[in-house]
Amino acid sequence: MRLEMKFLHCFLLCLIHTSATSFTLNGINDLENIKFGKRLPRHGLMLLHWFANNAYYDQQVGFQLNFNPLQEDYGFQIYNNYERVLPVLRDTSEFRYYIGGNLNLLRARTQFPSYVTQSFKKDSHTANIDRIIIKVSDDSPTIAEEVYITQYHERKNYGTTYDPNSTFRIGNTLLTQIRILNEPLEMSDSGELLSNMSSHSRKSPDDPRLNLTTEEFKKLKERHEIALTIFANEGLLWFLALADYDLQYTYMLFMQSWKCSHCFRRTQEDAVTRCDMNNKVQLEVKTTDNGYAKMTWSNIPKNIIDMDGYLYLLKPEEVIYWYKLSEETSGSKDTDIALNPGLRVALMLPRSAPSYSTRDVVWLGPEFDEANGRIPTPVLGQDASLQLYTKDGYACVRLYIKKSFDKWKDEFSQSWVGLYSSDYKRADEYEYYKYVVKFKKSSDSNVNSKYNTYKYETGMTMKPGVQARFFMDSGHNDLKAYTEPWN
Repeated sequence: MRLEMKFLHCFLLCLIHTSATSFTLNGINDLENIKFGKRLPRHGLMLLHWFANNAYYDQQVGFQLNFNPLQEDYGFQIYNNYERVLPVLRDTSEFRYYIGGNLNLLRARTQFPSYVTQSFKKDSHTANIDRIIIKVSDDSPTIAEEVYITQYHERKNYGTTYDPNSTFRIGNTLLTQIRILNEPLEMSDSGELLSNMSSHSRKSPDDPRLNLTTEEFKKLKERHEIALTIFANEGLLWFLALADYDLQYTYMLFMQSWKCSHCFRRTQEDAVTRCDMNNKVQLEVKTTDNGYAKMTWSNIPKNIIDMDGYLYLLKPEEVIYWYKLSEETSGSKDTDIALNPGLRVALMLPRSAPSYSTRDVVWLGPEFDEANGRIPTPVLGQDASLQLYTKDGYACVRLYIKKSFDKWKDEFSQSWVGLYSSDYKRADEYEYYKYVVKFKKSSDSNVNSKYNTYKYETGMTMKPGVQARFFMDSGHNDLKAYTEPWN
């Protein structure tokens, strides 16, 4: 009966996709029957997991977003629906579609978490075909009325057109289930669910793990253990295991990347000790106290160090600094390279140092973003946002001001932004400040159709702890926005 229902479900998916009205995916089990982001190097399921944790459903208004697509946060851009894969919008002055997930965009690659971007390769067609589309209005850009997933046709001869047969609407229950997977389950030492299922149900009634039979949960736990050697995010592990992601194929690729010597995986502990794979490896570009790039690393497997591993600082694929690892599985190395966007750290086993070849890459860290991966901070009660960023190792500030906010200079006539060496500093202990109306309009303002950007470049060295604050009046009390301290 279960197999017959699965075939019926697949048939209905094909039947419904004869029209532009997309079939709605109402739960994680619906993902089992589609190909969206199921296998490396595709990133669709990672993208969906990220979205579920940044959009919360309100029955009165829709999906409340933790970002603003009109500002092009995370690389979201207007989608005109030329392929008619979505319902046609009769009045685009009220609602527009915005599409996200294009990893060719620097902003997307640097603002999404690394688990979304880790497998991106510019020369791979399938590494960048998955997308999320949201329907929002200009008046309420952080509320999405509808959410969809789609993808380019997998075969290159179709060009860059989206596939109507791979376009689905996302239901609230699916996103709720993905978020619930972040909650830990009460399990015995042997990995079995505790018998008190009622306590689980009261805590998370929509948890898909609680609807499985004992045998189904046992198989799910086995898949979860495979994922545990690859990914560090616990909620993501459960989601990929439930959504039928090809974990065996990913595990095989990771074994090759980490130079594992064995071919068979007996237990999760065996995989770690014999293979030395490590899902907690981190390679990042940070800042020194004087505005230069710092290479940081943690949890490098010992077998890679024993094989004469190197850390390269790349921009974008040119080696501009290198460091040979000795015994340090974790550590940092200051460089004399000015902090700028596009830098990244690569863990290499080079045939000849300091040359770079993709064949020698063991692991790539994320590209450094000029704003350290932070999206703009909204200015309370205004159509504007504040962002701290760096240029050549100096602290800079950017303001996003909505183009329809044509009276902003009157509203902000006394407003100013201060730069502080620490978030502990008092309001009057700024190192640099400037009135907002004196900010310089950026040349890229014409690129974004909804926002103008204005910048303030300072001579303040970027270092950990630096913070920008927006004050509404000429005093020190009416604070309307502040950035997270630089780290």
